[in-house]
Amino acid sequence: MKKYRYIFWCLLIVSAGGGVLWHYARKDVVAVAPEAEKPAAVAVAMPPPSGHFGTKPKMTSASRAAVLTLAAFKEKFGQELGVETNRKGQLLRVRGSLSISTRFRGEYKSDDPAHVLARAREVLESAAGLIGIRQDSPCGEPEVTAGAGSAQVVFKQYYDGKPLEPLGKITIDIGPRGELVALYSTYATGFEMVNNDVIDRAVAFEAARRAQPSMHAALASGGRKVIWVAQAEKMEGRYSYEFHVEGRRIIIDAGNGKVIFTRDMRKF
Repeated sequence: MKKYRYIFWCLLIVSAGGGVLWHYARKDVVAVAPEAEKPAAVAVAMPPPSGHFGTKPKMTSASRAAVLTLAAFKEKFGQELGVETNRKGQLLRVRGSLSISTRFRGEYKSDDPAHVLARAREVLESAAGLIGIRQDSPCGEPEVTAGAGSAQVVFKQYYDGKPLEPLGKITIDIGPRGELVALYSTYATGFEMVNNDVIDRAVAFEAARRAQPSMHAALASGGRKVIWVAQAEKMEGRYSYEFHVEGRRIIIDAGNGKVIFTRDMRKF
């Protein structure tokens, strides 16, 4: 009997010990279980270097040439010059001052028209590419105003030997030592001629008189030929005559004799 009890307790102890060992074995398995599989790496687009937002647009040869021309212009006349262009990149204005503009290196007298004109031509030639001056529409007949403190030169644009109106002027202001103080341009670079020069002055004169009927209409003056440039769907140029009747400016189309512009010059 004692023998059987002894065998029973031995089996019980062995059974209990096995349970304990199984428990700790499971704990060990949990503790050393392999890590869960990591997700695949995701490619993250790095931001571009500081100061650049995306890829720079490629510069065309024309835009690159304009930038180089502007750089050369500022190098010559003043690095801090203010520059204004239109949407097509055509130069409209340059703003300088006696403190930021480069002085002329050499003899220069602001009250000498020859010195003033030479300096203004230097500015104009340097800015020709930026302004968009065409070979078939040059600038000529400069009006020079010289003075001890400042000077001004106005260049007029021509086409087929006739001045453009009301656009086509380049005004250059120069300081006492040759500084480029300002440049203002209304040069018309993209106009196209849309009529022919077929009406003589006498016919145009009568058309101008009829446009302003009065007892003084016979006193109409003027009659010079101009290229009238107006902005419609595109910039159009017309051979025209310019008259003044009783203080009113009247432009007659040299192609058909019609009035294309009239304005009372006595009103501001």
